[in-house]
Amino acid sequence: MTIGNHKLGLRETTALVIGAVIGADIYVCASFGAQYLGPAGLLAWAAAAAIALCIALCLAQCAWRIPVTGGPYAYVNLVLGTRWGFLAGWAQLMAELMALAAYPAALARYIPLPGQEGKIATLVFPATVILFLTIINYFGTVPAARVNTALTAAKLVPLVLFISLGALFVVLYPQQVSANLHPFLPFGWSGFGEALVLVFWAYAGFEHATFPAREIQHPSRTIPLALITGMGIATFIYLSVTFTISAVLPWRDLIANPNPLSEAFSQMAAAIWPAIASWAALVMTVGAVLSIAGADETGTLSTSWLIFAFAADGHLPAFLARLHPRYQVPHVALIMQNMVVFAICVLLPLESLIRATAFLLGIVYLLTCAAACKLNASAPAPGILGCRILPYAGAVLCLLLLSQVRAPEMAAGLLLLLPALVARSIFKPKRNVELFQYTQSRSYQLRWINEYHRRFLAQLYLWITSIKLNRLRMRCP
Repeated sequence: MTIGNHKLGLRETTALVIGAVIGADIYVCASFGAQYLGPAGLLAWAAAAAIALCIALCLAQCAWRIPVTGGPYAYVNLVLGTRWGFLAGWAQLMAELMALAAYPAALARYIPLPGQEGKIATLVFPATVILFLTIINYFGTVPAARVNTALTAAKLVPLVLFISLGALFVVLYPQQVSANLHPFLPFGWSGFGEALVLVFWAYAGFEHATFPAREIQHPSRTIPLALITGMGIATFIYLSVTFTISAVLPWRDLIANPNPLSEAFSQMAAAIWPAIASWAALVMTVGAVLSIAGADETGTLSTSWLIFAFAADGHLPAFLARLHPRYQVPHVALIMQNMVVFAICVLLPLESLIRATAFLLGIVYLLTCAAACKLNASAPAPGILGCRILPYAGAVLCLLLLSQVRAPEMAAGLLLLLPALVARSIFKPKRNVELFQYTQSRSYQLRWINEYHRRFLAQLYLWITSIKLNRLRMRCP
């Protein structure tokens, strides 16, 4: 399949959704729900999926009407005005930087380093990871794509084994599963909001799948169906993994476990297949490292292009929109971005990074839902996109999500946004017309498509569906 030669159908668009949503998040957030709800953390995962789907369909309404590159930033900018558009774009950029900083912090949980609690290891490990990703992405999209393809192929195996072994464990040891799931709600509902904010981060990223609206066949039908299908697959994967963890590990042990997938896989292997028990934890640890590194590798390049587009639109200094003369990557943006990511990674703990990311993304999604409300007021979209109540429901859910963020992370997010708004009002942005036209071009848009086609499970989904299509063609005369 060559994406650049034809419009994207339902299969390819669904793969974009899967690639954008499912990454390393399940390794990072697997035990967060249990910390506040015990086994009932599964309900937080299901609720986060419902909220994400509602917001994603609001984005689909905007993408169908405004088929331009830029996602929420472009929709809010064109519908609500440049000031609100800048706020949405800046919040999205800050959220991406926070998310990039979270991955090295998560990797530290899975790689046992001597003296890991010391300041030297705390500085050296993130610096090494970020430097490696900078070098990989500096020399162009093709080398980075090859690294990402290898990581994608390698990190699928442990998770598939985990879900398969978990299903077998549930069948063979129902009494142990029942004991681990009881009591189902040991802490009551007081921690539901905290858990919801943390696990919602795992579903974030679906906005990137709405970017190539003008490259999609019948977008008013294809985008909503792809979002529903892709989010359904992501929810199934997430709930399967979190249910398996809760079924295998007692919830009291799960709360303080930094790498629950490795621990659960070891216990399942010891009970079902003792021959592999000795290296089972290593398999899941390697899978986690590969998955987190792959997500960070993809996000590093994508965020540098987001900075490039923001600079081309005049909202950041013009030197950030420079392309390397040989490798054609925004090398200045890449280097500056990763310096900021390193500073954030060192200063903030993992859970604070995730909460701050959720708060910033909540602002982006709220503004996008407001843009969808205004568009619907003028002319509702046909079919499933034409549900008038959907943008209002999305806005209410965004406000609910924002209200559950802790005060320190909320204050940090506001401090990142307010000075940028003041600076923009003083220093009027001057758009680089040539670069702005490039960021709206087909070639730039296809960069985004190719990036998220290479992400976690997207290639596997395309491979499976292509096999099914070929079999159907062979049966038909």
